[in-house]
Amino acid sequence: MAVSKKKAIKPIPFNVRLVGVSLLGINLPVRIEPIPDGTVFQFNMKIEQRFYLEQNIVLTIFNLKISDTPTNDNVYCEITTSCTFHIKEDLKAFQDTKTEKISLPENGRLLMNSLTISTSRGMIASELNSTYLQGVILPIVDPTTFV
Repeated sequence: MAVSKKKAIKPIPFNVRLVGVSLLGINLPVRIEPIPDGTVFQFNMKIEQRFYLEQNIVLTIFNLKISDTPTNDNVYCEITTSCTFHIKEDLKAFQDTKTEKISLPENGRLLMNSLTISTSRGMIASELNSTYLQGVILPIVDPTTFV
């Protein structure tokens, strides 16, 4: 049995509340030819966080491209979703005063990424229902790959 060598995440008090979800965009080109049986789909995912300090809001944007090649040469669909989180702690406390860069605690970023991925999975499945990509489900994703 393999033992993970990742160091344990030291939790820092960080309280979030999910206050909104949105489908920001979908590009699902019309397809005349069916997708060949046995197609292995590639899922290219990105997560971006935007901060609104005065409101203590973090907007987490999830972008997914579904293709049949790792280089996204043949993109079947692109979907962008977002989750809006209200942070109980003052976001300004996580901002570097010199660079103004915000460094959230790892446990907080991990929680928001995990919630964003799982929420997006349901939104994506709903949007792809009754399309040529019906049945394509976002695989289980390790949210630490985005931290």
